[in-house]
Amino acid sequence: MLAVYWTTPLTLEQFIQQAKLSWPQRQRRHLQEPEFSYLYVRYTGRYILGKACQPVLDIASIEARKPGKGAFTRLLQQIRTSHPELPIFIEAVINPRFGDKLKALGFQDVGPDLSPCFYMPTNIAPNDGWFVNDCKKK
Repeated sequence: MLAVYWTTPLTLEQFIQQAKLSWPQRQRRHLQEPEFSYLYVRYTGRYILGKACQPVLDIASIEARKPGKGAFTRLLQQIRTSHPELPIFIEAVINPRFGDKLKALGFQDVGPDLSPCFYMPTNIAPNDGWFVNDCKKK
């Protein structure tokens, strides 16, 4: 018999708050944000440029309802305002225009493979014993 699990849709802010409370247990979730038709994120650890970074907000898949209208910039501003200590990793960017936008916003290109990945370190490290300081901006 197939079990079906219903969960209440979460916003990005609700997801981050829950993930912080359950860390170091990794979290992943499809989220509901008004400006996005699709948003899948993880709160996890990553090896970035040869360094272990944890926790990291990993945006694995994202699709704006109206591409090119600033939805991602507003989402990034929300994350940086509410969680300045949280590094952000964008996985498998297939749209070159979005990749250029990420670089303009301060992300580093860290994926030389077929689908580039981007990373924005942070200047702030929380004092929770889980954050690896090597992943801060130099």
